[in-house]
Amino acid sequence: MRFNEFRIREDRDLFHIDVPKGRRGPEVRDVQQALLALGYSLPKHGADGIRGPETVSAIKAFQTDNKITVDGDPGPETVGKLNDILKGKPEITGKLVKSLPTDVKEPTRRSFGSDGPVTSAGQPVIIGDEKRIGGTISWRTNNPGNVSWGQLARDYGAIGTLKNANGDTQQRTTGIAIMPSLEAGIKLQMALWRQPVYNNYSIGQGVSKWTGHNQGPDSAYAISLAQAAGATTDTRVADLSDSQLRNMLKVQNQWEGFKVGRIEPATNVA
Repeated sequence: MRFNEFRIREDRDLFHIDVPKGRRGPEVRDVQQALLALGYSLPKHGADGIRGPETVSAIKAFQTDNKITVDGDPGPETVGKLNDILKGKPEITGKLVKSLPTDVKEPTRRSFGSDGPVTSAGQPVIIGDEKRIGGTISWRTNNPGNVSWGQLARDYGAIGTLKNANGDTQQRTTGIAIMPSLEAGIKLQMALWRQPVYNNYSIGQGVSKWTGHNQGPDSAYAISLAQAAGATTDTRVADLSDSQLRNMLKVQNQWEGFKVGRIEPATNVA
């Protein structure tokens, strides 16, 4: 037991940031610690281990200052830059301690439900400081794939659910996941296509499954998606690179009628 306790302390003394796997966890908290140590402000929540709008803004500021891709996502490029900078600042790393799961704050919920904020399909959706009005449900929820609330959506950072009375059974009951950003929604959509129900089949078969067989494997819908991926309708989804899949989903979202509404400050909500 004493050895295990010593091992934990020793590991925590070796401060090195790992790429976060989700929007909440020890790795997110390590990113926040590094940002704070480098002078980036997190005045509202601090290093709580949750990547919310405040942390995204700080990450974007760091990315801008260091001339790397500005997307608010602590991916390999951003984490690598943070680690490179910290290597040259032992006076900072000597004060930082690797986070443990117990250091991460439990997420707070903004509604009565256990699944996060619940919104009806016709209502505006509140995400961070934004009140999203009109447009398609997929735009209001930052969820271009209209992926239902569930474990997969939670793994990719879903913050609530929107009940769609005109949707399928799952969307009427558990609802469509509300995602914190469009990029998070795109990643969720990609993750869904990587599930065996789509990933193990051809693009054409995947389209047929996605549309409830309203569009066949050789339909114009399937052909346009395959062309966007630089493939054919017979190409297995599993054989597509992430870049090809992302290009394919851009076209899919056009077919699904993704339409932008308007954004107002959330402070206007009564």
